[in-house]
Amino acid sequence: MPAIKAILFDLDDTLLSRKEALHRFFLLVVEKGYEEPKEEEAMWQAFQEEDAKWHGHADKTDVLRIFFERYPPGDFFNDQEYQQFWNDYFPSCYAVTDEVVDMLDTLKQQVHTGIVTNGVTTRQQAKLSVSKLERLVDEVVISEEAGVEKPDARIFQHALSRLNVQPHEAVFVGDDLKKDIAGSQSAGMRAIWYNPERLNNDTAINPDNEVQTWNELLTLMNKEA
Repeated sequence: MPAIKAILFDLDDTLLSRKEALHRFFLLVVEKGYEEPKEEEAMWQAFQEEDAKWHGHADKTDVLRIFFERYPPGDFFNDQEYQQFWNDYFPSCYAVTDEVVDMLDTLKQQVHTGIVTNGVTTRQQAKLSVSKLERLVDEVVISEEAGVEKPDARIFQHALSRLNVQPHEAVFVGDDLKKDIAGSQSAGMRAIWYNPERLNNDTAINPDNEVQTWNELLTLMNKEA
């Protein structure tokens, strides 16, 4: 097998935990909108349900609107434009773990590193800035800027061209079987499924490898160095 020259990563739910960020954002909504919430656990479940319905959509207005219809907030949100509130506060709820920082620092000493992510440029860039991930990789490709999104092979090819690496010399790591694994494989890359929740793969998509932790990824890469 050719030597690996680059490792590229998905962003949301791979390098960054969107669920953890969503929970921090929910707590901010509760803090600003409710003096003494009595059903916080039920509210959190409802908030996740509404978010899931609109996951992948740029406009998050209905997440808050429908949630507030179910759990009417105090006066603070009377003057808030819901989408603007989401844009202003949600990106700052992301945080990178020490494990991710250590993993990227280690890999960057050995190979080129990059991020390929779907999403609105301003929103994804805000996450990268807040988490400081942009400083830890060599290249970042965001779908809105690239004009094409995962799983289209062209976005992976675009990232590889910026790193001056051939597909067979690169690995992609992500949590989404269709967008990350099948997409990168269609571009000629090797694909590693990041599966910390140990989910079952009920699809016809076959990752080249699977890891549950970042230490497992480092061990796998060291074996093939």
